Amino acid sequence: MRGLAGKIGVVAGGGRGIGAATAMRLADEGALVVVGDINEEWAKSSAAAIIDKGGQAIGVFLDGTSAASQRAIVEAALDAYGGLDIFHSN
Repeated sequence: MRGLAGKIGVVAGGGRGIGAATAMRLADEGALVVVGDINEEWAKSSAAAIIDKGGQAIGVFLDGTSAASQRAIVEAALDAYGGLDIFHSN
C-alpha cells in the first residue's frame, strides 16, 4: 500500500474503461473503493478485479443523474467502510 492507505473512495462510472482503471489505481494505492456504475454487473466485476488483486472494494448500482442514487452510494461507503474521503466522478 502506498499514498492512499486507509482512504475511502467512490468511483462513479467505475465499471469499465477509464473509470475501472481509476478504481484499480486507487486500490493499488491502498484505498478502500466503492465502484458505482449504471450497469451494476460492471460495477461488481470491477470491484471483484480489485479484490482479486488483494484490494478492498464493493460494486454498487449508481445512476449519476439521480440525487437519491448518489446519496445511496455515499451511504454504501459509510456502511461498508465508515467514511468517505474521495468522490471521483468519471
